[in-house]
Amino acid sequence: MAPALLLAFLLAESTAGQFVVTGILQACESDSDCQTSGHGGCCARWNPSASTNVCKELGNEGDLCHVAASQLPFPFSGRRRFWRCPCGEDMACIPATPGSMVGACV
Repeated sequence: MAPALLLAFLLAESTAGQFVVTGILQACESDSDCQTSGHGGCCARWNPSASTNVCKELGNEGDLCHVAASQLPFPFSGRRRFWRCPCGEDMACIPATPGSMVGACV
């Protein structure tokens, strides 16, 4: 997807979803797109309801994470269904409460 189209899409979504766009986003299809473009991190959904994936940083200590997303290999060759990347190296996503799918990187 061309950067201009991505920007237009995000601006259109921002008026409907009431969120603010900051920084430059790189559209992607898989983690390898982010690695080869120099952005690093993983390819995850822009937000929970978006179908567009963008390059995002791996989770840092204390960041929110998805327990299921952290069970996928990194880098992952497919499309992630979650809007958070797995936790960074030597960290794990610990559920906030037993059985919860949302946790924090520790």
